[in-house]
Formats: sequence, structure tokens, C-alpha cells
Amino acid sequence: MPAGGIALRSARHATLLESAVCLISDLHARTSEVTRLDDATVGAWVDLPLRRLDAYAATRPRGDRLRQGIRRLQDEIVGTLSGRSVRTSLIHGDFWPGNLLVGSGADVTGVVDWDHAAARQLPLHDLLHLHVLAHRLAHGAELGDVVLRALHHGLSDALDVPAQRVGTWLDGIPQRPAVLLYWLRHIRLFIDSEGHHDNPRWLRGNVERVLVSV
Repeated sequence: MPAGGIALRSARHATLLESAVCLISDLHARTSEVTRLDDATVGAWVDLPLRRLDAYAATRPRGDRLRQGIRRLQDEIVGTLSGRSVRTSLIHGDFWPGNLLVGSGADVTGVVDWDHAAARQLPLHDLLHLHVLAHRLAHGAELGDVVLRALHHGLSDALDVPAQRVGTWLDGIPQRPAVLLYWLRHIRLFIDSEGHHDNPRWLRGNVERVLVSV
């Protein structure tokens, strides 16, 4: 069965997340390689999503303010990541409880919906997405709420997980640009999807709020 409902049951919450992390971390390890983040590599991660956000900003009443946020976001991500050597791997790309299958317990027995999978990506995308979406299922917070709390107070506080575990997920990448890069990839994948592109509340809460706060 899909694991989404189990993530809401506190007794199985921790077991589900641990099993999911173990499974996806094995995939990351098996496909791992060291990647030098030159301008072209970072640009491929950043430029396309930012162009989509810029097009969105052009349609909004406070588009100039949104575009200022886009420029700040670009400067922070590119300035921090360019020149680093990091571990990249194949990622699932939408690794959340709704795409996990479990048996009678909370151990993950399968993973579905691989259409957002991609090679030579940061494993933190899968690990953050799992915990951010599990947090949303458990507490009802919007993505924008979790991201802003992580930017202002750190991932450990935002997701209620130990700082040491967060450090393992990030693998040497500073928290703020890591959170922004995760948010940027997520928004790029879903801003044009059904139920999101035509939902003013989702756009204001998860796109605009973050851009004006960067």
C-alpha cells in the first residue's frame, strides 16, 4: 500500500523514514560519483528554473520585487556552489511518502513514479524532499512554510531532526543554498502541473513568499 497514511501515524513515522532513507541512500551510494561544480553544471541546475520563475514574475503585480528575489537567489546559489567538488548520484526526484510502498509494517518494499529521476544530481534532493513532505503530512504546513523556517532557523529546527543527521544529508554543502536549490528544483517540477499552476494560494504561499524573503 502507499505509505502516505502511515506517515501520519506517529508510532510508525520514524520507522518509515529510517527505512526510506536506508533504501534511497543505497541507490545514491551505488550510483555515486564526484562532480566538479563548474559554471556550466551549476547553471544547468539553476538557469532553467530561474527562467521559468522570471516568466512567472512577469505576470504578477509585484513582479519587480519577485525578480529582485530571483537575482538574489541566483547569486547565492551560484556563488556558493561554483568551484566545489561534491558527490552526485542518480536520484528519484520525487521521493516522498506517497511514492513509497509498504507491507504490513512500515518497512519500505517499493518505490513508484520515477518520471522525475535524474542522474548526476545531489542526493540531498531526495533526502530533504522525503522529510519535508513527511513533515507536511504530519503537521499540515505548506512547503513555503517549511522552507522559510529552514532558511531562518535551520533544517534541524524546521524538520525536527538532529543537526548531525542534517549534516549527513548536506554532505558539506552550506544549508541556505542547499535549501534554496532544493526549493528551486521542486518549484520547477510542479509550477506547471495540474492543481498548482492555476492555484493562486499555492503560488503565493510556496513561490512568492519565498522569493520576497530570500
